[in-house]
Amino acid sequence: MFPSDHPLEVYILLTQTGTGISRFLRFFSHDRYNHSSLALDNTLTNMVSFGRRVSWFPFISGMVYENYQGGLFARYRETVCKVYRLRLTPQQYESLHSLLGVMLREMPRYKYSLLGIPLVYFGIPFGRPYRFTCSEFVSTLLCRAGILQPHKPCPLFRPSDFENLPMLEPVYEGLLRDYSPGWQTAYGGLSAVHP
Repeated sequence: MFPSDHPLEVYILLTQTGTGISRFLRFFSHDRYNHSSLALDNTLTNMVSFGRRVSWFPFISGMVYENYQGGLFARYRETVCKVYRLRLTPQQYESLHSLLGVMLREMPRYKYSLLGIPLVYFGIPFGRPYRFTCSEFVSTLLCRAGILQPHKPCPLFRPSDFENLPMLEPVYEGLLRDYSPGWQTAYGGLSAVHP
């Protein structure tokens, strides 16, 4: 059981780094963000996603740990982002952590679903064991934990789909390098206001 003051929440980070691949995806999708990550707390230093395992070579990819101040995000300092908070029940929190733990123990087996990217844009759901896109991973984890009841198959999830989920509370939008865990949402443009 968790202490009563333990926040039962996770965070979803949507980003647009400006890499060649992200610019290519944005050109075709017209979506503001092309990558999604699951953060286990508001520091965004303990995140999991599907992306590059080698920051300079996009085709060596799979399940990865991310930190908003390191890796690809450190190389692309103009990365824009939107951070959402997701409040969970104790049962959802336990289930999510349990499912994630199972996946992390088998982390080397997981690969990025390169074929999944074009199929998403053609509306063709194509799920394979141990292969995910970043958004497919986050949505699948939330579905399996009983948190999300998707309006479409998880292999068709795009980062923009998270922006339309009423259960997510926006807490920051702007340059990723300027993010601070103490920021709060100020509606009227979603500008961040430091307490």
